[in-house]
Amino acid sequence: MNGVLQDLYETRTAGDRDGTIGDEWNRVLLWRDLERLIAKGRVVPSEVPAGEEAGFREKRYFRDVATGEIYVHVSGWERGSPEFRKLS
Repeated sequence: MNGVLQDLYETRTAGDRDGTIGDEWNRVLLWRDLERLIAKGRVVPSEVPAGEEAGFREKRYFRDVATGEIYVHVSGWERGSPEFRKLS
């Protein structure tokens, strides 16, 4: 059984192994979906997991309440394509 973040990953990145979000529209839809899931209590913002490095791009972490899986959203058009990928 997939969690809501896994389903969101497969939809917005087309299952891209690296989690690259291919266009701006999918990035907008990803944020709308995340906000909706947070409002429903199915996803919560997460602290930076142990072993993760800050890097030069902004990263935001989200945890699926039902599965405990953590995903990271890496922002960016200015420094590379945005990403949304599973960490745990």
